[in-house]
Amino acid sequence: MNKILFFEIQFCSPIPFILLHDEKAINQFTSRFFYKDSLIYFICKVKKVRFDMKSISINKDVINLSLIFNKKVIPVKFCIVRDREVKLLEGSTNKLLLLDIEGYDAENPIKITPDLVLRNSKIEIGNKPQLIYIGYSFKPIRRLLNHEKIIKASAEIEDDDELRLYVSSFKFSFCYLKEKKKLVCISDIGIQKDVTSDEQLKDYVMLVERILINYFQTEGLNDKHVDMDINKDRLFKKILMKNGVRFIGGGYEMEDGEYFDFLSKHIDSSEKHFYLDYENIKDGYLTHEEIMDRFLNG
Repeated sequence: MNKILFFEIQFCSPIPFILLHDEKAINQFTSRFFYKDSLIYFICKVKKVRFDMKSISINKDVINLSLIFNKKVIPVKFCIVRDREVKLLEGSTNKLLLLDIEGYDAENPIKITPDLVLRNSKIEIGNKPQLIYIGYSFKPIRRLLNHEKIIKASAEIEDDDELRLYVSSFKFSFCYLKEKKKLVCISDIGIQKDVTSDEQLKDYVMLVERILINYFQTEGLNDKHVDMDINKDRLFKKILMKNGVRFIGGGYEMEDGEYFDFLSKHIDSSEKHFYLDYENIKDGYLTHEEIMDRFLNG
């Protein structure tokens, strides 16, 4: 048992909670971002950001408005589709703008949240997402709508906060040493592959969920794997043994900026890569350099 298993995010998309019960919006997200139904999802808590409805003005394809965050006013100017006239529709609120864009389906207006405006405008306001739950699912994304943890998180959220859901899929690679320490690596396991018919890929997804929970120590909604000595996690050990893996790690690096800079009560740094040596689990999480030194020379 001496393989090293790497993981990294293949793609990740945030979904505003306000859109979770919008079937058309979910279908758009699914068709745009997901090749398969397997995913690891992150529930985060952020401070509320709202539109100042009185500030909105539209000049053909350009939208001017202000966002309200922590009693501060943030002016924003943006364009969704260049040279396409935009109209603000009735039913828009300070949480969600409904926009009719020239040439697009009038019966399915474009939906814009304050989150999306900030992200697309690359504006940072000091509102990093705090992780409160990590989970995995091998079912279609819309099946998450009735997930007990999501319902509980929605019920327990404080008045000044709101929830953000990130859905992601990971790809994997592993390396091992042959005779005379010849390095052999198998890359990009899981790319556009149906996890429901691949037991090895299922194993890897479950390992990543466990190691992410253990690393971030997401309190409250993750009642398993948080305080547990991961060395005593029987399923974790079984999967490692079955696949001949001693070292495991990788990262969750996505696009730059605070929108994907996950924090927790226990992790307040921006380190996005971490590794475990399962035979020396008490050493804790290691750097890439440390784990490779053990792998190549241990």
